[in-house]
Amino acid sequence: MWPALPTTRALSPRTSAGGARYPRSRGWHGIPGFPRVITVAKRTPDRAWLAEVASVALVQACQDARRAYRNWFDSLSGTRQGRRVGHPRFRSKRGRQSVRLTRNGFALHGARLYIPKVGDVRVKWSRPLPSEPSSVTVIKDADGRYYASFVVERQPSPLAACGREIRIDVGLDRLAVTSDGEIIANPRFLRARQRHLARAQRALCRKQKGSANRAKARRRVAVLHRKVRETRLDHAHKTALRLVRDNQAVWAEDLAITGLARTRLARSVHDGGWAQLLRLVQEKAEYYLAGQDLRNFIVAARGETADWQSPADELGEDWAAAFRDGAQRLVAVWRATDLDLPVAIPGGGHAPLRSRADQKITELAVHGWDLVKATGQQADLDPVLAEHALNWSRPMLRPEFRGPGQAFGPEVPVSPDAPIYQRLAGWFGRDPGWTPDGTGTRGANVE
Repeated sequence: MWPALPTTRALSPRTSAGGARYPRSRGWHGIPGFPRVITVAKRTPDRAWLAEVASVALVQACQDARRAYRNWFDSLSGTRQGRRVGHPRFRSKRGRQSVRLTRNGFALHGARLYIPKVGDVRVKWSRPLPSEPSSVTVIKDADGRYYASFVVERQPSPLAACGREIRIDVGLDRLAVTSDGEIIANPRFLRARQRHLARAQRALCRKQKGSANRAKARRRVAVLHRKVRETRLDHAHKTALRLVRDNQAVWAEDLAITGLARTRLARSVHDGGWAQLLRLVQEKAEYYLAGQDLRNFIVAARGETADWQSPADELGEDWAAAFRDGAQRLVAVWRATDLDLPVAIPGGGHAPLRSRADQKITELAVHGWDLVKATGQQADLDPVLAEHALNWSRPMLRPEFRGPGQAFGPEVPVSPDAPIYQRLAGWFGRDPGWTPDGTGTRGANVE
């Protein structure tokens, strides 16, 4: 594949300047100088071969380097939340290789994929693309197989509502046990092939380094690992889909899987694929239960059991009435419930009800403005609701959440004397002058 050198060369002038190990210039990752580095490198005799590679791939490799250092610096300073990010590592020439091409760097010619400097490549499609792809990542796996992974936009496909909830408890002896007594067995895919893997590893160790036979033995080991990985992923997909399809809500415990993977049970924990299963449950719930998040939040906040009797389309024929009903139920929960009560959040874990309610109020306010503008009405909504949403979202919506590929568009300037709903719309990237007939800019949607 198109290798790691562009990333290494993009970083080395900064990591070695002045004999220092780390970059000293503040904010260096925001300087758009990487394309210039590539251009200069192509003109040197030692790097002339870079001209044989698509420039889009080289630029994307440098962008990855910039993003890696930005995440590392933000993690060191405490700006980035979540798990601590380590020092960026150089890409390896062995193992899995990949290259990413943006929209102007590839094309689809019928059933073939055009890659610059390579040409048309035959593709064995696993499924039709649901929409026009915005980028593609060409991957070479360790066993020599090539894959093309497209980034496309897919609309949610809600399932019919049902009146059943379930809780799952993952484990090692059994992969999961549900609250209604169902036991999901743990297939232990890695242990099932452990003897084959051990035999292949011993054969690999006996081969002379650098020989063709060693390369063949290494591919045989990679094939065995791929089969384990793919069978585990297929089982997790089918299990997660069944849990989401048969239940209106799926509850799972918040486990410190990373910590458990550092104990003597590490192999069993990884073989079970707990994190993979829970992640797929969340992703499929977001796709198949779209539009029902507000109702799930209210039921969780009240501590009640769901009793779903409504059709899958919560909005129905009267969108405005459905919006008002959702707002009234949310306000009732806000007034009658302990605001410090911990409630489950998407992705695992818990947060105070106050924080989740603030988020829901902001979503109602912004999407209420969207609904009013899309139907051609006057934006005469509750100013107190809009003021609360604007005050809560200002410290939460940081600059790194805006821009291409992000959830929010750039802020639209609005006069400080404008009505509160116009200021709220501008803050979330909406043009207050937008109308359904096409005047103005609608802006990015809040996800």
